[in-house]
Amino acid sequence: LAATARVLELRGLAPSLRPGALAVDLPGRQGGSRIHRLEVTTGPHEVLGGGVRLRLHPAGWPRAPVGAKLFPVDLNHLEVVQGLDCHLIGSWTVDPAAVLASEAKPYFNCFIPNALFRPGALVDLVLSMGIRAWWVDALIDPAER
Repeated sequence: LAATARVLELRGLAPSLRPGALAVDLPGRQGGSRIHRLEVTTGPHEVLGGGVRLRLHPAGWPRAPVGAKLFPVDLNHLEVVQGLDCHLIGSWTVDPAAVLASEAKPYFNCFIPNALFRPGALVDLVLSMGIRAWWVDALIDPAER
C-alpha cells in the first residue's frame, strides 16, 4: 500500500496511510464541492483468501428524490447501460445494519484476491474508482453534469 500511496501522491491525490489500510479522498465533478471517500484495506476474504478490498463511499447521498428511489441493483444497472468508463469488478451494496436503522447509503465494494496481483494494478483500480466517483457525483446532482 505504501508504494501505491507514493504513486497517488505523484498524481495529485492525498492518500492517508495506516497499517493495512489506505484512504483516498476523491473529488467529484469539476467545480463540485463533494469529496468521496475511498477506503483500501488488505486482509482475508471469507471465501477468496487474502487480497485487497476497495470501498467507495459517496458523499452527500440524498434521501430524496433520487437517493431514496435508487437501490444498489439500480446503480449496478446504470453503470452498465451508461457505459461507465472504469473497471466493473465489484458492485454497489449497502450495509444491512444501516438499512435496519433507516440510514442506508450505497457504497461500491470491490475485492481483488492476491492471486490476481499485477504491478500497478492497485493504482489503476484507485484511479478507476475516481471515474466512478465523478459518475456518482453527477448522479447525486444532475445539474453538475
